Amino acid sequence: MALPKRTSVFLFSLIKNPVHCQTVTQNVRTSLQSLARRTGFSTTCARQNTFPPNFYHRKEAVDEDSPRTGFIESKEDFKYVERLIPPLEPPGPPVHETYPTPSGWSPPKGTDPGTPYSVRRTRYHSVPVYLKLKFGDSQQLTIVKNIEGDVWALAEELKVYLEELAGYSLPMRVHEVGGRVHFKGMFKDEVKKWLLEKGF
Repeated sequence: MALPKRTSVFLFSLIKNPVHCQTVTQNVRTSLQSLARRTGFSTTCARQNTFPPNFYHRKEAVDEDSPRTGFIESKEDFKYVERLIPPLEPPGPPVHETYPTPSGWSPPKGTDPGTPYSVRRTRYHSVPVYLKLKFGDSQQLTIVKNIEGDVWALAEELKVYLEELAGYSLPMRVHEVGGRVHFKGMFKDEVKKWLLEKGF
């Protein structure tokens, strides 16, 4: 149902000017509200102060006299629930007949007792050596992480090994607090091989 143009303008003016709306008599206000309800046009925003609504009655929805649903406590069936619970730590690596595996992975063999440093493997049992590219891949950095003990001793030994392979002096940066060593260049495979030979 479309409203006449004059009625629409009058309703809009009442909404925009609440002070003027107060001067309208009660009979006119009631007529406007009934007209708005028929046409789907609302001049007020009523607030629902009751929850749940009046048409919903808890006592009628739930029969208090009806018997409750029973349950069975079974500890034997909990094994099916345990399969769905994720483990707190990653599982250990599977045992293979020969090492290294086709992917090149091998478990740590153990270091000499007098080694002043150690390199802890990641949670996924991989050697913590990473390659980082910066400034549009124009700068390459090889990073060794999870170093424990004398970080400087590992850095000096690894620097000598890499300089023999590269044939030039190699820039190095040691982060003693974080247990990391940065080498300038792409030596990820060489560093991994050196750490595996050391037993890490």
